Amino acid sequence: MHLPKNEINEAWYDRYGNDSMIVQGTVDDKMWFLDINIGWPGSCNDKQILHNSRFYRLCQGRERLLGPPYIHDNLSMQEYIVGDGGYGLFSWLAIAYPRVELTSTSHCRYNFLHSSNKDRGGARFRTLEGDMEICQWHDQLSQSFDITCYNTSMLYLA
Repeated sequence: MHLPKNEINEAWYDRYGNDSMIVQGTVDDKMWFLDINIGWPGSCNDKQILHNSRFYRLCQGRERLLGPPYIHDNLSMQEYIVGDGGYGLFSWLAIAYPRVELTSTSHCRYNFLHSSNKDRGGARFRTLEGDMEICQWHDQLSQSFDITCYNTSMLYLA
């Protein structure tokens, strides 16, 4: 990404020293985008971006993830998203067990399934990477990404 000379500062450099803009998004089990948060400098961390997103505010206000509960063995579980431990603990965010707490086969299986689902979401974003390589300028990126996410989601309907 090429930033205009007047916008180059340390905030836009990621941990590898590259100019970067962060895109954080959420997809559902059908790989539809539920939320896209774009435009944060590369130096920001995931938790900071999540806490400043519309999706976070809606989830915390119990206005999002309102699907019917999943019931198994007389236990009810509300709709949730899958993320990593760096985001923190929330009733609507499932995270993996830390390695030190992997004391049973069921914990290991849970972590395997958690990782598999998280990887599916990551794969959804990787399908967009080629499209975004043509947008090298900061001011083009946000609008182009929104359009690409919409168009890619529409392809899933075909």
